[in-house]
Amino acid sequence: MSGVQLQLQNIGSTLTAGDYFGSMPGLLVGIPSSSIFKPWLTIPAGYYALVTSNGAMIPDPKTGSVVWSGGFHWTPPWVSVSHLVYKGVTVFDTPIKGCKTKDNVTVSIDINCVFRVMGDESMGEDPKLVPRFVHQVTPRGLQQQLADAMDEAVRVLARAMKHKEVYGLRSVNVDETERANPMSKSMPVSNTTTVGYKGEPMEIGEEGEEEKNELLEGAADDAETRNMTKATQKGTGAIARVIEMMNKQFKPQGVEIIDAMITNVELPNEIVTQLSNKTMAISNNAQEVMTQQYQMQDLKFTEELKKAKQVSVLYYTMI
Repeated sequence: MSGVQLQLQNIGSTLTAGDYFGSMPGLLVGIPSSSIFKPWLTIPAGYYALVTSNGAMIPDPKTGSVVWSGGFHWTPPWVSVSHLVYKGVTVFDTPIKGCKTKDNVTVSIDINCVFRVMGDESMGEDPKLVPRFVHQVTPRGLQQQLADAMDEAVRVLARAMKHKEVYGLRSVNVDETERANPMSKSMPVSNTTTVGYKGEPMEIGEEGEEEKNELLEGAADDAETRNMTKATQKGTGAIARVIEMMNKQFKPQGVEIIDAMITNVELPNEIVTQLSNKTMAISNNAQEVMTQQYQMQDLKFTEELKKAKQVSVLYYTMI
């Protein structure tokens, strides 16, 4: 079950709408209280406003749109704001349990979906999408649809990857280029990407630099690094396809999926232990090699120092 519940709630006046939307995560639609003694409306910025007269929705007399513009409006007392719909983005998170990978390992995957309600005329969108969302889709209906769509997409995604590849899905960010071209091979650079390995090709500088890097990371880890890089690239394209697929379903309903992020992947404990032991073994091997090199270097320096002292003694003896 998602940690955030998408909601429609009664709120206070339109002037205090920010207090309710700011303190209630998942609040998408607010129903403001109205007063029959006020011959005006005050609509705050940052919301779509639907206005009714005796229960019937009426358009904005200034623009003719079903969504009223923000600001102050003179109206008869029987005209009121029926719904305020949040224009900003909302993060909806869902843990997907019991996903099967390509090699039949059961994993749990947590995915976040970032979306917004469409209907902004300044962005070329149809304002009629707003009443469609309020009256037909509803926040609770959207929550169920999002949960079902994300569950299906993540299970299909997991089934196409081996359990060693699923870590490449974590915190993959998709930019506009990758969304437009899901098969792009460019790998994103993100501060939130955590894959356990360096995840980028080794740069070779002056002679001996490659050997130094291999020793610091573990020479036996090179293949694992390449595999993890490929897994991250594969995850990037897969997430882009998930966003594209979900937008085909939700945009006609007035909801745009802006981004999707897999924040956590949990493998069975025994597999985590195996991977941890393998990583520790690689690190221990690298440490042993470095220790041996240090000892050999120290011995070499000691021998050179002895030779230098012998030459110095011989020189002063001859003098």
